Amino acid sequence: MAFSPGDMSFSLDLRQASLYHLDFLQTVDKKIELHGGQAVEYAIQRYEKLWLPLAAKYSDRVLVAPLDIEWVWHCHLLNPLAYEKDCQRVVGTVVDHRILDRERRKQSLQESRVLWRREYPSVPFEADGPISPWFDSEFASVTKISYNLIAAVARQKIFYYQVSLPHYRDEKFLNQALVRYKRFLHLKKKHPHVFIVPCYDIDLIWHTHMLHPFSYRHDTVSILSYLFNHDDSVNDRRAGSKLTVSDARTRHLWKKTFNEPFAQSGAMFRGEPPAGKLFHMDAADFAALVTKQTTVLLESARVVGLPEQSQVQYKLKLWYNTGYQNFNRALYVSDSIATVRGSPRHMTNDIRLNANFTFDTKYNDVVMVDLLQKSGRFCLGVTEEIGSARLRMLDKIQALGNGRGVTMQDYVDMGDGVGLSYSGV
Repeated sequence: MAFSPGDMSFSLDLRQASLYHLDFLQTVDKKIELHGGQAVEYAIQRYEKLWLPLAAKYSDRVLVAPLDIEWVWHCHLLNPLAYEKDCQRVVGTVVDHRILDRERRKQSLQESRVLWRREYPSVPFEADGPISPWFDSEFASVTKISYNLIAAVARQKIFYYQVSLPHYRDEKFLNQALVRYKRFLHLKKKHPHVFIVPCYDIDLIWHTHMLHPFSYRHDTVSILSYLFNHDDSVNDRRAGSKLTVSDARTRHLWKKTFNEPFAQSGAMFRGEPPAGKLFHMDAADFAALVTKQTTVLLESARVVGLPEQSQVQYKLKLWYNTGYQNFNRALYVSDSIATVRGSPRHMTNDIRLNANFTFDTKYNDVVMVDLLQKSGRFCLGVTEEIGSARLRMLDKIQALGNGRGVTMQDYVDMGDGVGLSYSGV
């Protein structure tokens, strides 16, 4: 009889829980101090000595741990056999865990904080840095937890890189991942002694399932007749390794059982995270790259350095690029901001412009200024450019981060001793 995913059910909504799981991993990923080092060692001590006893004492409640402990707890749960054994050694019972959405996590965290302060009034609930008077440098020699949590933390940092792409949050992708996870369990049931290797879409659902240890035990015992363990320490991808041999075996069995390829687009190994290999962008780099849009009011301008020749007429043009159209090639479209004509006397006094325009740095970050002079009369006159400049607006717009606007007054050189003094907001 052919396998049908509808024949297999779980005691929780794994698709929705996977979204909460991704949210949590994203939060941890931003906390560089939790990627390894003494902060993690401190978190492990807090987890074993303080948190597990507290959670076991209040096992009738859904408690959420502070972030450093929650991260260590998360990594411990991903080896179900070691987790159950270690819990028994530390507190004499297995402690349940659930992954919650952000709002419920926030509410539960407050309850946990109250209970923590009642039990441990001298120890901060949130980690107060990697160095603490409470930190025991000899703890590793007396720990009751057999699982190597420091190594597990390092592996899970790499796991998040694999599942951090946007499509892992797509409903259709997750629905298919859930179906493939059911097939994965069915394959394990048919071949209990084979080391089955999942793709990352399956692995995300599997990890999420293990983060609910009571539900996970109930479901896997119901399906497989035993607690299905997970070992993420098998990560050697060299030819002939256990991982590569098992991957080939899994592909063969999957195709034979389900008559479909095992590989799934968007769910395969992406390579190692590029930490330390890519250019690190600071706030200034990011601000220089992002598109900025703002409305500018150019209030006044004055040309400086014009010779006093009453017979010469000048034209001042201010314009900018607004975008481009593609007619088999890029063609920029420009727009006029203001055009002023007049004598040297008129140009060297403050000219009221009151010109509004919307500036978009996606297309350009400068306003062009051209100064032309015309001599002669009517059609016999000659027009020539005597100066030009660029008003670099990006530096001005950069100051708009407060959202309240900025007043600008500046001078720009147009060459040959001529310049433009301007003001605006």
